[in-house]
Amino acid sequence: MAVISPGRVESFLRQQIGRPRVIALIDPDSQTKEESADLALAAVHGGAEAIFIGGSTAVQRSVVDATVTTILEAFELLEWGASQDLNEIELQRPPLILFPSASEAISEDADAILFMSLLNSTNRRFIIEEQLQATLVLEDLNLERLPTGYIVTEPGGRVGEVGQAALLGRDEIEQMSSYASLAAGFGMRFLYIEAGSGASEHVSPDLIRAAKRDDQTLIVGGGIRTPEIMREVAAAGPDWIVIGTLIESCTSLEEVTEEIQSLTEVLQSSSL
Repeated sequence: MAVISPGRVESFLRQQIGRPRVIALIDPDSQTKEESADLALAAVHGGAEAIFIGGSTAVQRSVVDATVTTILEAFELLEWGASQDLNEIELQRPPLILFPSASEAISEDADAILFMSLLNSTNRRFIIEEQLQATLVLEDLNLERLPTGYIVTEPGGRVGEVGQAALLGRDEIEQMSSYASLAAGFGMRFLYIEAGSGASEHVSPDLIRAAKRDDQTLIVGGGIRTPEIMREVAAAGPDWIVIGTLIESCTSLEEVTEEIQSLTEVLQSSSL
């Protein structure tokens, strides 16, 4: 029986460097595979250190697979690092991590997948059924699984609607602590909390602080659009901050790079 143990991508994500880092979220359903690759490159040039591939709605496996392959080819053309051995622990390019909306949204060419359960969904499908449907396929593909508890907070956006989430209120501090403890008890080494793509409000810093644990890597996303919001979120102590809608709203690749750079510069400042 296969054992899910920490792999090279998990080791990379769990490294502690004293500040949050940025993940760029690329939705393969929002543009062509070539445009997705361009967005990924532009985001990394701006300072993103990992790439999530996925979105709030179901995407066919063929679309996800084509997007992953095209992004990989784009990075390979840049000859990231001296070595082309992508099995080394020191990743020579940002890891490509699947953020699946359903069991079919996978690609064997990705580096890892968020094997996540939407813990505050009211529908078994998003808590365990999609995961059950995909698990043997993922095992056969030998795709690194990152055990992740997923929580959607107010306002929730499209992901809250699709995932039928009982949205966590901005003042439900103890409940967030309980969810973080629950996820840790189930062996979920990652906790991802978000307010929804393009949310009008970002995750409350109080909720982020309540979710912070030494035994989990904390990821936060949703509604992070300005350096001021980035500073507020980063000060609450997450390990990674996800930027998605902002990337898609840019009108040029140069703007993508500039916007991401303006946010990563906040994280690199000494005033957090």
